[in-house]
Amino acid sequence: MDFSVARLRGSNREIFEYLKPGRVLGVLFNVVGATTLILWTIVAVSHIILRRRAQRAGSVTRAPMWGFPYTSYLALVMLAVIVALSATNAPTRTQLLATFATAVVIAVFCRVFAKPTNNDGRKDSGTSLTMPA
Repeated sequence: MDFSVARLRGSNREIFEYLKPGRVLGVLFNVVGATTLILWTIVAVSHIILRRRAQRAGSVTRAPMWGFPYTSYLALVMLAVIVALSATNAPTRTQLLATFATAVVIAVFCRVFAKPTNNDGRKDSGTSLTMPA
């Protein structure tokens, strides 16, 4: 089933590429690039937050990262430079803004509809979120 759905989506891409040569593949690359920027930003911010929380708790990491937190901040600066450069180009700007808008909509949706719970299902102070059943 999954293979047939993937093949159908691939066929759609080929049809659109035939109708609008050179545009579909560029749009797909821009979407993947903007999504990757969001993903790596979340990874870097999460690393900074969770590593500091672990250090405060006295937890020792099995694989310490050298240069912490400077290397994480450097990664965030580099991601910001890529976003700034992407924002100066009209085609990538459109995809970048569309991807960021989609991420904001998803974040708001999760914040509004998620219920804070503990791991055992009891109500919590809101530190962890799970989607309702």
